[in-house]
Amino acid sequence: MPMLSTIDNPFNPYTNYDQWDAYDRGHGYHTSAYLSRVLASLPSPPPPLPPPTLGEAIEVVLRQNVGGIYVKIFEKK
Repeated sequence: MPMLSTIDNPFNPYTNYDQWDAYDRGHGYHTSAYLSRVLASLPSPPPPLPPPTLGEAIEVVLRQNVGGIYVKIFEKK
């Protein structure tokens, strides 16, 4: 599952989430809260279709990435 980050955040959200989050909030991005708002705003299809996913919300943010600050991060295995 990919995660959303900013291009200047030196921390990996998979391995150093607390540092990543502190940097993110300290620089005024509040990426987690922004992503939550985007996910909540996505229309839900009628049952039995599943609700929108976090991955879909990440794609919406990346499409609207006017300032070019957001990037998709993948876990390294």
